[in-house]
Amino acid sequence: MTLARDWIDTALNAKLTKNQLLCFLAVFHQSLCYGKSSDAVTDKRLSEISKVRVDRLRPAMHKLVELGVIEAQEHDRFDGEYSIPAELISANNGIVFSPSLAKKPAAQPAAQPAAQPAAQPAAQPAAQPAEPAAQPAAQPAAQPAAQPAAQPAAQPAAQPAESLQYPASFYQDDRERAATILDGLSPDTASDCLALLTRAMQQDKVKSPHGYLYALVGKARDGVLDTAPLRKSAEPSREKTTDKVALMELRAQIIGIDSMAKLSGGMDTTTASKRAALIAEYSQIAARFTAAASGTAASVAA
Repeated sequence: MTLARDWIDTALNAKLTKNQLLCFLAVFHQSLCYGKSSDAVTDKRLSEISKVRVDRLRPAMHKLVELGVIEAQEHDRFDGEYSIPAELISANNGIVFSPSLAKKPAAQPAAQPAAQPAAQPAAQPAAQPAEPAAQPAAQPAAQPAAQPAAQPAAQPAAQPAESLQYPASFYQDDRERAATILDGLSPDTASDCLALLTRAMQQDKVKSPHGYLYALVGKARDGVLDTAPLRKSAEPSREKTTDKVALMELRAQIIGIDSMAKLSGGMDTTTASKRAALIAEYSQIAARFTAAASGTAASVAA
């Protein structure tokens, strides 16, 4: 484990930030843990392993190279090839292997069985007849009491994510991130948080949906979540939704698509078609809304 220890020491002495340390561990995992001195990998894969966002991953990797913790070179198929510093490999005679712990000797387990059988059969047959009667009564009583109490308490947390109503602009990854934020809440409380988020997005009050949801969950955990707006907005039916509300919903969906495209660096054909359809529907309702407003103004003037 000399090479692994030396490489870890290099990272510790560099006083890395959290993101830099996570990126180092990802490179360590992809290279030395598989017995390799380097590994060619995409930024997306490194982001998945390190849990560091792609836009923050590149600066962290550049800083690791600058500090001499890793070495990097361009690759014709992947975003880069990252390797163990050459001086560390040279210091270990050029030997690169996957680190592993030494196996414990088998002498200790062999010594215990030899001592117990000799002592118990000789001394305890006459003195301990009462123990077999006590043990069967104790074990059945302890096991059933522990298992039924644990199983019902673990299942309710898995149900909310499947039945919750997320905002219409949320894609699958948005829903998974929201489900992580809502983890631990009861189904009713989680539904209230999502309903308040959707309502705020329709009113164009939200810049960061997940940040807004995180704040709502914090209030819910503190017992100060205000659900009065939901009680008021629940009275009118879905069929009576006004053109103004419909326009806000469509606008929120379009903004959501544009935000995702900006983060991912592009938009595929399916998403572009969906965005075009939303814009067309928005324009149609906006024209109807404007015409209705003009007609109302004209009747008032007459």
